[in-house]
Amino acid sequence: MSKGYSLKKKLVIFMAFMLASVMAFSGMDIMPAEAAGEDKPIFTIAAISDIHTDAGIQEWDDPLRNDVYTTVDAIYFNEDADVLLLGGDLTSAHMGGSWGATDEEKKANFKRAQDAIINAAESATESHRVLYATGNHEFAVGTKDFNSGDYIEATERNLPKLVDAKDINDTEANAYFQRTMPEGTAAGVRHVLAYHYNIDGIDFMVLNTPYKGEDNHSNYEYDEESLLWVANKMEAIGRDKTVFFIAHYPLGTDKNVTSGKSVNAATQAVLKEEILDNYPNAIYLYGHDHGGYKIHFDTYERVTTYDENGQAVDDRDYAPAGFVSSFVGSMSYYADEITPYSLGSADPNIVQGLMVYVYSDRIVFQMKNYGAEDLGSYVLKEYTLIRDMSSYIPAPDIDSPAETPAPAANPDAKDAVSAPVVIDHAKDVAPQAGDMFSADGILRYKITKVSGKTGTVSVNKALKSKNKIVIPDTVINDGYTFKVTAIDKNAFKKDHKIKNIVVGSNIKKIGNNCFAGCKNLKKITFKGSKPPAVGKNAFKGVNKKLKISYPEKMKKKYVAILKNV
Repeated sequence: MSKGYSLKKKLVIFMAFMLASVMAFSGMDIMPAEAAGEDKPIFTIAAISDIHTDAGIQEWDDPLRNDVYTTVDAIYFNEDADVLLLGGDLTSAHMGGSWGATDEEKKANFKRAQDAIINAAESATESHRVLYATGNHEFAVGTKDFNSGDYIEATERNLPKLVDAKDINDTEANAYFQRTMPEGTAAGVRHVLAYHYNIDGIDFMVLNTPYKGEDNHSNYEYDEESLLWVANKMEAIGRDKTVFFIAHYPLGTDKNVTSGKSVNAATQAVLKEEILDNYPNAIYLYGHDHGGYKIHFDTYERVTTYDENGQAVDDRDYAPAGFVSSFVGSMSYYADEITPYSLGSADPNIVQGLMVYVYSDRIVFQMKNYGAEDLGSYVLKEYTLIRDMSSYIPAPDIDSPAETPAPAANPDAKDAVSAPVVIDHAKDVAPQAGDMFSADGILRYKITKVSGKTGTVSVNKALKSKNKIVIPDTVINDGYTFKVTAIDKNAFKKDHKIKNIVVGSNIKKIGNNCFAGCKNLKKITFKGSKPPAVGKNAFKGVNKKLKISYPEKMKKKYVAILKNV
């Protein structure tokens, strides 16, 4: 408690500790069921929302906050998720940051940010399958010359093509595209308003905010015509099927929603009253709401259960006769006692995402904290929805081919970005450039070259913060020996725990911002006889007393270079 927290925050942390202790002592289950040794889920969903790439970071070489990578890494290494859901507001301009003076500059900055978002999202699962929903801030970057809410090609990279419905009655199609674009919209700019996938037997419906071609996000709505297509599609799927919706806006009848954050009345009248109320097995998942004071200890604080008449019932022991709605958490909380400031370029104290574990007899919702401070070390109490899911045995998709296509297999994809692929150690597959792995759980490596049983890798990211980091000369993985030749940009950025780092003799390049902001880094030892190329701001903001060590045999001209690092 020596970090200068207010009395209020100290009490929150103390209460969290005490509650966790009481729950553990009383035998209450605060971990996923599989962690307790029970049966494993038949399907696992990870969901995050409201990344809000902005506030100046869109101009960084890597325009994502560290907590985004912390979250997707935690999902990849700790969960066996089958799909990642993104609930919108992936980019924005709500902090007043400029994405560029011209459309060309804005588009270039946005493309770099979008590529980073897509790569990070795909790295969260083995399948790289991601469903993207757009939010109200999505279009703040774009103009009528380009749509910054367009994640169509990103979706199709690892899932089948989105086929536009002929009309609202065309339920053979899996998508409904926006018919009327804003006047002056450039040719070729498109937007999908709603789409459906069946993934391994589980149905998903995605709702997107309409494209307006400008920063106009005050009216929280969905397109009524597309909702009518959704209603017809739901009827074709069947009333008895469990369908997961991923959308940005909460319903006005959901509990503990921050005032003014729900969909408008017109959308509520169609979405809830004409669709969700008629499908008791629907599960509506949303983002948008950054308020978090109700999610300290219990996931159920933001789960809403409805009865057969569409009325909310606030009773965790109630077996809902109607649909269920749940907040998926936020990649930033503000304006409350959890994180009492607006989202800027710094990593938020609190970052949360929702895990949904589908078992044969139940669906378990569990909010998890990925932030580094305050509640970051606590796992929230889960909420269990009793439901017979025994018929949902993983099977070939009805909306997609039996086998998931490889990344970037879509022949119509343009400007596709390379998906980072993590090596599946359970399969006898030769590694390829771009694959990632961790040999010790501390450092993540990216393969840059493979030749026979050897190759080269770069240090991509620190998975754990440690006082001393040793970057080896070589690393062995699955029988392959790789030279460690580079450290990627931002690999250790803002890691405040590092005090001492040893750079292996094969390192030839240190990327931009690699150690930027490592304020406690006091010693760095270079083992090689020649200094590596050092990128821009690689050591900006490190401890002023940083000591540089190097081999005695290093030539004087190289020593001079190192002293200028």
